[in-house]
Amino acid sequence: MRVGTAKTVITPPPGIALAGFAAREGGARGVHDDLYARALALEDGGGRLALVLCDLCVLDAPFVTRVRRRVEETAGIPPASVMVAATHTHGAPATIGLCCAPPDPAWLEMVEHRAAAVTAEACRTLAPTTAAVGRGQETSVGRNRRCPDGPVDPSVTVVRFERADGVPASLVHYACHPSVLGPDNRLVSRDYVGFTVDAVERVSGGWSGFANGAVRRHQRGALRRPDGDRAADARTDVRPGGGSGSAAGGRGDPGVG
Repeated sequence: MRVGTAKTVITPPPGIALAGFAAREGGARGVHDDLYARALALEDGGGRLALVLCDLCVLDAPFVTRVRRRVEETAGIPPASVMVAATHTHGAPATIGLCCAPPDPAWLEMVEHRAAAVTAEACRTLAPTTAAVGRGQETSVGRNRRCPDGPVDPSVTVVRFERADGVPASLVHYACHPSVLGPDNRLVSRDYVGFTVDAVERVSGGWSGFANGAVRRHQRGALRRPDGDRAADARTDVRPGGGSGSAAGGRGDPGVG
């Protein structure tokens, strides 16, 4: 078996409409952290498949179909073997007209192009690998937003690929809405997904991707930093065009999902 990975930035320009909250007013006024399209390609027995993970709130069928078609053209992988998924961050631009202004067609076309290009790049980095799966639990983050005493899936699954060249790849799976930053946030962000992926890449020295689970009722709780402060209230290091302010870490989520 061989695995290849790649990632590319898909951050939009300021002013673009953001998805995720019906209560949000106004477009993006800056960038908290970059959005990415990440690709993982697998090859075994002569066949290839690809997983394309985009830091977006939601994708519709026409978008996925167009990306699959582009991947087939650029990487030769048939559409049925390409999965395109959104991390479901509530800090990304609109891709469909749901609870927000219409999407920006030019930016959306750029995302489609880069999603296909990054998949082709992942195929060019294919290298022999072994795979291992680990599973644990995280009970302090997610909660059931509809029923406080209702069921919650705390499972965290990680698939780690150990490549022959020594550069690992890790795929993280967890079910929880990335909505730590609430409707008052107007900064583009991957939300907790970004911090998770960055931490894994920092520790492992390789590529990491995040695949969200069945998040229908899985809402984030009040995340806290090790110093005890709410992580959602620590929105700093904003790039030019952005700003600072408190986030809606613990309020209800009148958003998408």
